[in-house]
Amino acid sequence: MSTPFTRLNQVRATGHGLGLSIVKRIVEKLGGQVGVESDGVPGQGSSFFFTLPSAVNPTTSIADKADRLLDAAKMTGGGIQAGG
Repeated sequence: MSTPFTRLNQVRATGHGLGLSIVKRIVEKLGGQVGVESDGVPGQGSSFFFTLPSAVNPTTSIADKADRLLDAAKMTGGGIQAGG
């Protein structure tokens, strides 16, 4: 998961392969961890998960977390949009 994109075979798949690396950067920026579970059997898939620490003081940490998310989005070249 540490490499932003590596296609192991020529299977036709949509997307750019960046989703997990972006998630990993954001989750780690927030003090969490990303993991994967797999039986190693081709074609059976894998399960990806993440954990985040609980906020010690939720009223002050929300702004800090928002700042970290914005920084992570800038780091990955992604954007954050609001509205509907």
